[in-house]
Amino acid sequence: MDFFYLGKLMNLVTVFTAVFQGFAHEICESCDCLLSDLPNSEHGVRSVKTICDEGKIEWYSPYGALSIELKYSRSGSYRACFMVESVNTELQVSEESWNNSEFPLSRRLPPAASLKPLVSINGNHKEFCVASLTPVILYLEPVRTQEMSGLSHVKFQYLLESRNFKAELDPIEECRPCSKAELIMAYCSSDFVIEGRMANVTHKEEESKSYVGVHVSRVIRQRDSTLFYRPHRDSKELYGHMVIPRHCGAKKSKGTFLFAGKVRFGEPTKSCSLYLDDWERIAANAVKDGDMLCTLK
Repeated sequence: MDFFYLGKLMNLVTVFTAVFQGFAHEICESCDCLLSDLPNSEHGVRSVKTICDEGKIEWYSPYGALSIELKYSRSGSYRACFMVESVNTELQVSEESWNNSEFPLSRRLPPAASLKPLVSINGNHKEFCVASLTPVILYLEPVRTQEMSGLSHVKFQYLLESRNFKAELDPIEECRPCSKAELIMAYCSSDFVIEGRMANVTHKEEESKSYVGVHVSRVIRQRDSTLFYRPHRDSKELYGHMVIPRHCGAKKSKGTFLFAGKVRFGEPTKSCSLYLDDWERIAANAVKDGDMLCTLK
């Protein structure tokens, strides 16, 4: 399977490649990027720079190594989070010394080519995050054993976000109820806002996540129409699930809620929730006082 054939499978991928001295220097011109090692190509280090705060890189027939530079669009301290799936190959992910990047202060530091091992992957791996003030450079090195056969493939998903220092100091910060101001902001700006009832709660210790099934009676907003779906043709309600940190100890509760959150690595992740009756009172008062940030739907 060559690069040009794979390129036809992706409508949102544009990759400019320049090759010299065995290295491929590439810029992903969209948030989703597709790479494939060419037959008979030299197995050196491919260097990729991303332009988005969220996206994915799919690497087919990986050989040699891949250096990925992640640069946050905002200033200040941030987290570079990623999830990796490897098929028919093992993968070692390391962090390169940040002064190998184009960050201006790097010129004042002594040269360094150190690699800090982060995680070894064989199959799927849960989310891993690195905190930084500067561009994060990750080094991916595939290792294919004799027992592995078939097409090898690496899927690298990344998300860059501002750090929540309160949550880092106290994990329970992620579990506290949202304030009125946070509820209004979540209603007006979240990736999804729905009304519905909790169907079930499933805890997955190995992922440090809880999955909350929801019967959705009303969709106010959803970034992706596949998040909440009709399980059967004659179903009157939609269905879907939300992710909550496992340490929050989510439990099934009765009643109709307003749920709001963002999509994180393809999964709807809850940020705020409240009984619908309580939200309607808060929203009515916000409209009356001129504090509502958007039009109620």
